[in-house]
Amino acid sequence: MASWKKTFQQGVQRFREGRLEDAVVSFTAAIDSEPGEYTLYDSRAAVYQRLGKLREALLDCKTVIDLAPARWQGYYRSAQLFSKLNKLPSSLRMADLALERLADGDNKHRSELLDLKDQITNAIEEKEKEASRTADHFGKLPLELATLIFSLALSDNHSWVVQLAQVSKSWRATILEAPALWDILVLSHRSPAKKARFWKERSNGRIVELCIREQFHRTPWALDQLRDVSLDTLRKLRIDNFSVSLLRAHIPAFTSEVLRNLNVLDVSRLTSSDPNSLLWLWSEPNMQLQNLVVQNTSVDWPNLAQHVTHLRHFTFQGPLYFNCMPDVLWLLHSNPNLVELKLFIDNLIEHNSSGRDPPDAVRLASLAHLELQIVSRDQTLNNLLLSLELPALRTLRISKQVSSLDASLTHLLHCQSTTLLAELRISRCHFSSTAMLQLLRSAAALEVLELSHIGGNQANIVLEALATPQQSDSPSEEREDSPSTTTLCPVLHHLDFSNCPSVTGGPLLRLVKARLQGIEENKPHDSEVPKTTQSQHAAPISTLIIDGCTAVDADILPWLRSKVSKVSCIYMSKEKARWKR
Repeated sequence: MASWKKTFQQGVQRFREGRLEDAVVSFTAAIDSEPGEYTLYDSRAAVYQRLGKLREALLDCKTVIDLAPARWQGYYRSAQLFSKLNKLPSSLRMADLALERLADGDNKHRSELLDLKDQITNAIEEKEKEASRTADHFGKLPLELATLIFSLALSDNHSWVVQLAQVSKSWRATILEAPALWDILVLSHRSPAKKARFWKERSNGRIVELCIREQFHRTPWALDQLRDVSLDTLRKLRIDNFSVSLLRAHIPAFTSEVLRNLNVLDVSRLTSSDPNSLLWLWSEPNMQLQNLVVQNTSVDWPNLAQHVTHLRHFTFQGPLYFNCMPDVLWLLHSNPNLVELKLFIDNLIEHNSSGRDPPDAVRLASLAHLELQIVSRDQTLNNLLLSLELPALRTLRISKQVSSLDASLTHLLHCQSTTLLAELRISRCHFSSTAMLQLLRSAAALEVLELSHIGGNQANIVLEALATPQQSDSPSEEREDSPSTTTLCPVLHHLDFSNCPSVTGGPLLRLVKARLQGIEENKPHDSEVPKTTQSQHAAPISTLIIDGCTAVDADILPWLRSKVSKVSCIYMSKEKARWKR
């Protein structure tokens, strides 16, 4: 007994002197003499801890716990060692076990243990935060959900699929194994053959959208990579400056059945060595097209009107012969579910017409957006509008019409096409202020009004009317002999009168003042004004564009900018200013 105690004391002395290796020798010798004494293992564990031999120290701590499970020392040192080894849950458990075994009056060790426990708890929280920041949560998602997220991310620009695949290994694995993310193929001058081959493999040959860009016409042979693709899934075809005959020659699977099943067809500047190949686009019966865009491409209007009957969106830009307008109207008549219609006719030269009379009236009950630009000195645009009934119209844009729009504006009013009208933009056109004001009186839902590049005094007259309370036709409820007043276009908030030389500052000031909310300048309170003379509530002007309106005095601009969120007043472009100097 005395022998191991003497050896133990030697070990303690050597430990205090910093002779750690010699201390281990002494404590080991004492253990050999008395293997059942737990304090010897605890002392050697302390030396191992100082030497950085943490695993050896933990083995001694385990022996301490086995020999004296009711003592706190083995658990306390184990908690310290587990903490240094970054095994924080085990460290926290040992600290709790040590606290359970401390005597009630041992406040010193209790304080040390509580401090250690706080450190461990904080370290665990920091580790969890870091793990949350760096963990690959996306990689744990089901493949179907991850594919859906990528599809939504790529909806605006599908070319990002390559960049997304380079973000991380898990993203790349998910994207490469999802054929639905590779079903849109865009071919241009950049490695078209390599791209077509890669996209075909990734999509398993299921191409939903094929887009051929303008630069691709130099490398048509790249389409040979798609010879063995069935195209049964193709629903969208976009072609710019390419030959239809070459497309059919290099992709035999592009058959009439594929053409009939297309939902979207967007063609621009199409060419063909075989005229019949170009006409073939418009000659297939029972076409399922819902979105058709044609730009500077010859159109067989009679066949188009006969075979295309499911359109929701139609855009045409290019030349048109004047006697084709009946066929255009028949096309519209055949597609009563149209939601959007855009016609930009810059010349009247084509001559493929059926020769039949136009329909008496074309009612487009769902058409919400109409955009027209017909450069003609005759009544082509008026004749078109006079044939249309548009009860759901919300946006109307007309530009570059030389002849007067009065007949069209009056027709829109009479056929109740202005009830839901929220946006009206007319640019570079001629109309009378009387016809325009009649239309505006019926457009109570109008929010956006643009009258730009309008000559004469019409724009200023319209501005005056918007700034002046209008007398209502219905008498006041309180006094039948006192007329009530209303505001023209009460929800109007966006105005664009750019490049209208007749616009002056006075009507602008009165318009903005009349529509200010909650501010009455130099006016009596509402309680002092008889109800029969009050104007109805109107929205304030939020956007005012008067670029090129040289008659507007610059002195009023600071006040306008203080009352209107956005004011643009550029008197002339830099080029014009430079020329004048």
